[in-house]
Amino acid sequence: MIRGDINNNFVTRILERTNVWLLNWLIKPNHKDNLTLWIQLIQKIKENLTNPEERENVMLPVDGENRNLLEEIPTDNESNMTSMAKLELFNKLLERPPVKVLMDSLRNYIFNCNNLKCILKTILTIWNKTDLPDVVEYVKIQMATLPLIECSSRLKYLLEASNLPNVEDTLQILDEYLSYTRTKPLFYRLLLHPGITEKEIEQFMEPICNLAIQVPKIELVVFFDEVNTSSCLGLVKEMFIDKTLHCVNLPENIFFTAAINPPSDPSKEAKSTDNEFYRVDYMVHKLPQSLQNLVVPYGVLESSIMRDYIQQKIAQFEISIEKDEQVISLTKAEQKILTKAILDAQEFCETKLAPNTVSQREIQRCFNFIEYFWSSDWDNTKNIDRTVYALRCIALSIALIYYFRLPKRNDNKESKVKNRPSREDLAKKLHEGTIPNFPNIIETELQKFVNDKNFVIPKGVAINQAIREHVFAIAVSIATRTPVCIIGAPGQSKTLSFQIVLQNLQGPQLSKSDFCKSLPAIDPFFCLGSKHTTSTDISYAFERAIKREQYYQESRTATRCVVFLDEASLPSEKRMVLKVLHQYLDECKVAFVAIANSPFDAANANRMTCIYRSLPSKEDQEILAYGCLGLRKDQTPDDLKNIIAGLCDGYRDLLNYNDFQQIFHDRDFIYMLRELAFKPSFTSTDSDLNKIYITPMNLVTALEDNFNGITSDEFKKLTKIFFHAIENKGPIFEQPTDNRGSNLYRDVTTIMSDSMQLTSVGRRSYGRYKLVIDESDAESVVRFLFQTKVLDPNRTTVFRLSDFPNDVNNELKNVEILSTIKLCMETGRTILMINTRRIHGALYDVFNQNFSIMATGDTRKIFSKVAIGPKTLDVVVHEDFQCVVHINRNEMKEVPAPFLSRFQNIENAAELEEKLLAYKEDQHKCVLIIIINVRFKQQRQNIPFVRQLVDKIDSDYNVTDVTAKSTSKKNVDEASEYTQKEFHNQLTKQIMGDSVLVTIISEYITQNGNVEEENNNEINLDESVIYRYVNDSVQRFCISMENNFSDNMIQSQKAVEFISTLLMHKDNDDLPSFEDCENKYAWLLAYAYTSLEYSRRDLLSLYSACRILDSINQSETPYWNLLSRNELSPSKVRGELCKLMFGQLWEHLCKLSSSNDESLTKQWVYHYTFVSKYCPSDELLNSTNIRNKIDFMNFAALRWRVFMFGYQ
Repeated sequence: MIRGDINNNFVTRILERTNVWLLNWLIKPNHKDNLTLWIQLIQKIKENLTNPEERENVMLPVDGENRNLLEEIPTDNESNMTSMAKLELFNKLLERPPVKVLMDSLRNYIFNCNNLKCILKTILTIWNKTDLPDVVEYVKIQMATLPLIECSSRLKYLLEASNLPNVEDTLQILDEYLSYTRTKPLFYRLLLHPGITEKEIEQFMEPICNLAIQVPKIELVVFFDEVNTSSCLGLVKEMFIDKTLHCVNLPENIFFTAAINPPSDPSKEAKSTDNEFYRVDYMVHKLPQSLQNLVVPYGVLESSIMRDYIQQKIAQFEISIEKDEQVISLTKAEQKILTKAILDAQEFCETKLAPNTVSQREIQRCFNFIEYFWSSDWDNTKNIDRTVYALRCIALSIALIYYFRLPKRNDNKESKVKNRPSREDLAKKLHEGTIPNFPNIIETELQKFVNDKNFVIPKGVAINQAIREHVFAIAVSIATRTPVCIIGAPGQSKTLSFQIVLQNLQGPQLSKSDFCKSLPAIDPFFCLGSKHTTSTDISYAFERAIKREQYYQESRTATRCVVFLDEASLPSEKRMVLKVLHQYLDECKVAFVAIANSPFDAANANRMTCIYRSLPSKEDQEILAYGCLGLRKDQTPDDLKNIIAGLCDGYRDLLNYNDFQQIFHDRDFIYMLRELAFKPSFTSTDSDLNKIYITPMNLVTALEDNFNGITSDEFKKLTKIFFHAIENKGPIFEQPTDNRGSNLYRDVTTIMSDSMQLTSVGRRSYGRYKLVIDESDAESVVRFLFQTKVLDPNRTTVFRLSDFPNDVNNELKNVEILSTIKLCMETGRTILMINTRRIHGALYDVFNQNFSIMATGDTRKIFSKVAIGPKTLDVVVHEDFQCVVHINRNEMKEVPAPFLSRFQNIENAAELEEKLLAYKEDQHKCVLIIIINVRFKQQRQNIPFVRQLVDKIDSDYNVTDVTAKSTSKKNVDEASEYTQKEFHNQLTKQIMGDSVLVTIISEYITQNGNVEEENNNEINLDESVIYRYVNDSVQRFCISMENNFSDNMIQSQKAVEFISTLLMHKDNDDLPSFEDCENKYAWLLAYAYTSLEYSRRDLLSLYSACRILDSINQSETPYWNLLSRNELSPSKVRGELCKLMFGQLWEHLCKLSSSNDESLTKQWVYHYTFVSKYCPSDELLNSTNIRNKIDFMNFAALRWRVFMFGYQ
């Protein structure tokens, strides 16, 4: 293909073919009839090629004499010459030296693309228009006859658009053809994973088969990587063995090859536990028997071969420093140190862990890290001795790749695991071999890199060893686009470390420290892992990040896109969801950070830098405790030091206690300390400084709040463990006795009630969401919590998912529930989640209370992330939002540890059943349960106020139960989706078919008959009744947002009245239906309810728009004019309101561009940030021409928000 004969159509060589094509045109015999012009053309071509301004890499020598061919060849009698004489003269000219050199250059393929364009341009300019070379025809013929060339899409466009191309267009076509036409590959690779379907394999094979048919004499190679992870092994077997694809014969010149990882033998592989820090197994399928005979084992490289390989790689290794434009090569001594260090580390991992725990990827990563550390100078130490500097760079690289993946020796001791390699073992080997004082170098450099001068650390966060290692690894990996995974138990500051990096790395202009200004800014793409995460969800995050990264590179912006996969160990291993990572991690187009509680399989782990988080040492535990308490050890009284040391010892003893293993985690300990530090009743003010007083009763209270979820007897054992540890440090601190009776330990009702009544400050400081563990199977605790007023019925929304087969895998229903939860978070309601484990993964960031805070003046907004489908959204979290999750005791074994550690656990003891039985005897209770479920056979329950009229019941106990559509046990198959008009028509029929409702309406008409006669306006009377219902509903729905605006009830009422009027306004299309309906009360009632239900998504955005317009225009209410325009339907009114609001914001933004008023800027950012969270639906936005302005305002608001407020 590269050096073959160009007469063979399978040989591309398009440059050589174009040389020959121009040669053949220049020596065409019919040029003999125009010799004078031809000679002038040759001479002009020669001049253009030899002109220094025109040529580029011209191979034609300059003719010193520059003789004129016209003078040497007798052409004065050309018109009288015969055709034969002209041909002889033409052939004689071709042998003349100037012409012969040109023709030989073309014949020998000397000219490059620019030379050929120069020749063609000269021809098109000088030669007559009737016999020009047809470039378009030539390119089309080449494309048709050369099966192995693939032209660009632009060339195809130029050929289609070229009707009568001019000189410029013709040259552009030739340039596109020569420069951008590529040779089709003969080697094809597809990385398989369970997400690859048979259809995708068919689409991959289709062009290959077509090409193989066109080039039967050329063998095409198809390589399937990770083939035994595929869910289509049957199809693979068919292609490999049967040479068919769905029973269609494949071309014989396709050669298939594949790579696999060996399947693990369950009888030989130990089961994975939380104590493991690496895995040697591969999550793969067993190959079909027919493919087993094709397997050729490929062993591990021998040490001698590995040594030669590393030496040769290091000999070629050069360090490129972009800032100084230098290229540095390692000296022989430095090469020797690096070779020995890599060999020692590789050998240690291969022998102490397993041969497949390291690979050649580690060697290449080592080079990347050395280049980064060499070019980075965060501590201004480049002037030190070069050998010392090189040793530091090598040591840090080895630490990131080999050292940090190992557990510490104390971790092995506390985990009671013998013969497990540790960091200290590797450090000893490196110290004795090549890098003296290896651990001291690493510790010193970590302290230089991660400290409160270089990074802004949130208040109450201690810079312990975990924070240092995590922040260091994440920052360096992002800067070098090296995938990294941090593995450790829940509550080990893994996600917190990423948030610290994210908060600090804002680019050279917005970062607060000079150190962080030297690092690239971060643009994160979040993906929350769960049991229901799919490979499509992960691919979606990567594809978005890659597309954004390309934009940053094209615009030369110093920003790195980072895909952050939190809870990476939760996606199902049986479905091999994470196999989709292979391709993205191999390409390294964007940075990748994963957080997991257990290690990946060997195939994924080899593609990442793994950081194992050991259990904190005793010293780290105390650093953490002092940081959570907000104390400095050197300023803490001795008695408090003893208590803190005892708390740390007690927690460590608790983790080793068999009865409590896998229940409690570091996060429980941290929140206990924060409660002791920040709970007002636990602290005292002295000399304007808050002092912490940890008393025995305070400790019991904190333990009840954070180490619960167990039986009362177990809790007493737990309390004794902590007090015993403290008493060993200081005997004065004694455990309270039971002589105080029932007041010593609070019952679960009191614990839950006290926690639910925390102030917003208390919730932010030490409050946690609640996990209620129910001992019964009848959800008795749910009834009890409402009946004892622990949960406020008027403020609580219940979410319950069904286990019907059609619902379990129904993503749409999950999205609907999550959207409603998102609304509750924004409006500050309490949610109670029952049987909702399918959507827990989407809310892990919320459960973890990972909040970003934006504050402007006296207002603040809290944001958290919710995964809805493949997207991760920032959602506003109201200060009053509370979350309670209900699970049964028998489900505890299936609850992941990361999920369990995020909650304050509450045990439902037998006392709840007793209180529930007593409550049943209460004659004064009154219960109304409203089920929101879109089925027309339940419409009386769907209309709350009508149901109250029917039953004459006071709603002391209201539970709004938002359920999936198939939770009803009856009429499961009758659920269907309706348009708004269909829903209205069906609801009208249901109301008119309900005898009870018709009776109520008739009685109402009879009672108000006199009023109707006096007013003679039945429709207005109907609308006034329904209007009050709509007005009250809108006011209840939107009133929770009023605290986000200025306290102006007049403007608030105007906005509510506007929205109510708009909802009641009938479209022209609805008037015939209204006039034809015999019972207009029923029609209007159904119309009002339908408008409320189908406008629920836009109610908040409409209300926000009205209030913001009122804030901008204090003197008038511009939106009311929209209702007076008769030509506008309700849908058009919404569009005009949206257009008016964003238009006002746009005008305000334009004014701010010429103003330096910071207060007005903050007001604009606040308004826009707020309204952007309630952006109208796509249908509403598409009806207006404002999308481009909105995109620009989004960008402006984001930049200003980051610049003025940063992230907290």
